[in-house]
Amino acid sequence: MGWGLKMQAGGKPSRQRQIWLSIGTPIFLLNIVVCVGGIFLLAEFARRQDSEFVVSTQRLAASAIEGQARALSNTTKDYALWNDAFNAITLDWDAEWVEENYVSAIADGLVVFREDRRVRYSWSREMVDEGGPGVAAAVAERAASAEELNRISAAALVEDMTISRLIAVGERPVLVAVAPVSFEDEARRGAGRQASEVDFVASVDVLNAYELLEIGDTLGLRDLAFSASLHEPEHESGHVHLALPDGEGANAGYLTWRNERPGSASFLSNLWPMTLFLLLTGIVTVLLVRRSVARQLEAMAHADAAAEANQAKSSFIATMSHELRAPLDAIIGYAELLSEEHLDRGLPELSADSEKIQKAGMHLLQLINDILDHSKIDADKLTLQPDHLRAEEILAEVVNIIEPLARDQGDKLRTCVEDGVAEVFADHMRLRQCLLNLASNAVKFTRNGAVTLHVRNGQKHGRGFVVFDVIDTGIGIAPDALTSLFAPFEQTDRSITREYGGAGLGLSITRKLARAMGGDVFVASAIGQGSTFSLWIPAAAEAELTQAA
Repeated sequence: MGWGLKMQAGGKPSRQRQIWLSIGTPIFLLNIVVCVGGIFLLAEFARRQDSEFVVSTQRLAASAIEGQARALSNTTKDYALWNDAFNAITLDWDAEWVEENYVSAIADGLVVFREDRRVRYSWSREMVDEGGPGVAAAVAERAASAEELNRISAAALVEDMTISRLIAVGERPVLVAVAPVSFEDEARRGAGRQASEVDFVASVDVLNAYELLEIGDTLGLRDLAFSASLHEPEHESGHVHLALPDGEGANAGYLTWRNERPGSASFLSNLWPMTLFLLLTGIVTVLLVRRSVARQLEAMAHADAAAEANQAKSSFIATMSHELRAPLDAIIGYAELLSEEHLDRGLPELSADSEKIQKAGMHLLQLINDILDHSKIDADKLTLQPDHLRAEEILAEVVNIIEPLARDQGDKLRTCVEDGVAEVFADHMRLRQCLLNLASNAVKFTRNGAVTLHVRNGQKHGRGFVVFDVIDTGIGIAPDALTSLFAPFEQTDRSITREYGGAGLGLSITRKLARAMGGDVFVASAIGQGSTFSLWIPAAAEAELTQAA
């Protein structure tokens, strides 16, 4: 279809290429921008999901560690704030009591040590097998600083009497919570601290690999593990890292787990459907653009054909002026001769018939002249010879021609030229033709009334004009007929055409001539109240300024 239209358009591939560039290219570019923008937005959404996964899982893991630390702190308080423990440890050491009571089903180990970091007792389910005394000493040494031990031992509130932190023992993360061994009663607790040295108990929770995997399963973190490296490991695309501070400004190690990358995974899983969708969108766009271009070419081909046909018609009629006028002039001339000859011979009836032929020929000649003028204008073969003209002189010529017709209609013909009316710059013959068309129409549609030719100065869009108002008291024009009044071969009412005659070309020619001279024609009318046609022609001074510009 597109190639056929290419040939119909006159075999001009440049036009088709131009249409493709003007219509197809913007649509293609818009489609590409939309597709690229859509992919970018999806990729950005996927990246945000990946970033949110990293942040949210880091918060989740940190929260889990903090939760276990709080639980371990509560366990430590139970062993530390115990009257019997204070009596058996701090006041009078009772090793047998300690061994019987300082065991736990919750913590992995318990360590009792003094302010000088000397371990007095340790118990462990796991640390014993791995050199319990060494691990206990590490816990006692690194569980809290001297300042922290002094602070918790002097704390008045129970919630301020514990410290919890994460330390690395070997390759394992160890949670430690420390509290001073004290009386349960606050008053006795203060007195006991003043009367004796302070012992501390530390609860230990070893986060072994199996326990970390269980925590990871609970939190939805795959391959949760611990790294004791003192330096943050290099970024691995497949894992998320969380630094575990030891409370002394350093890191005890790092938790790592698999980076699920939910956004990227979702994006990649939908990549083929998105590609297929974009491909289908591109195909549909190509089809739509092709159809749009084909329609545009078809419309342009029809428009060109119509324009060429109209141009050929107008050119033909315009060039046939001599062929059409010459025979008609001969008919009119012979009718005049026959009329005179019949009068000379005393044959009035034949003379009357000859005059009818003459009048019919003149009427037909006027119609042909109108058609030829209309065709010349459409064919751009109208030649204007503008000059400086006085409005009074043009008006006088029109009155001389139209006055007999007004007299036959019983109309009063009036003229009014305002003071200071400027000269016009127009073609003498065409301006007179415009005024004659308007005045003859006014007289034709007015019987026993008045027709006034009024000339004044006017301004429109900052330009100076001379306005010729043709005012009548005739039958008027219906409002719905005003829109088509200046169309060629149009009459407001067929019954009016039958009664008054006319081909409907006069007003069309008048408007086209007026616009060719730089002016225009406007009308105001109402049924039964007459009409006012205003012919606007540029003033001479204004026309000269326009030409100079």
